[in-house]
Amino acid sequence: DEKPYATERKKIMDMQEKIANKITSNPEVFENSFLMRFPTEKELSKAKDLLGFDIPNEYVWFLKTYGHGGFFFEFLGYGINGNAILVEKTLYERKFGLPTELLVIENCDEYVVCIDSSNGKVVSWSKYDKDGVIAVANDFYEYFMDSVENAIANF
Repeated sequence: DEKPYATERKKIMDMQEKIANKITSNPEVFENSFLMRFPTEKELSKAKDLLGFDIPNEYVWFLKTYGHGGFFFEFLGYGINGNAILVEKTLYERKFGLPTELLVIENCDEYVVCIDSSNGKVVSWSKYDKDGVIAVANDFYEYFMDSVENAIANF
């Protein structure tokens, strides 16, 4: 039955559209806030090999739509020089105990925000405390929308 898949697909596209509309309707906040450097399929494949899992689809959408950056937030992607900043930061944090299923998407100095590749949930983790993995959002779209709305409110 295709119905559940079609419903889920529509929900995803609606969230992507809502986020895009929020960003484009606030150019004073988001103009030049994203580094429009998009990863190639070869780069995404290399990232998968280095990380040991696929980058979740929601984040691939972000990488292919916005690349890297934000305003009052900074989602990790690829640098102008081609460095896979999200992979480098994830591998670095693993040295300090970051669970291997987590992908670092935001570096907040004392903690990192990650997507759990096993379930798509957004979590935070810190090498400085023993709180473990803390749930932040049900999925990346929810987290991205919250970040966008916070940026607009703080502008």
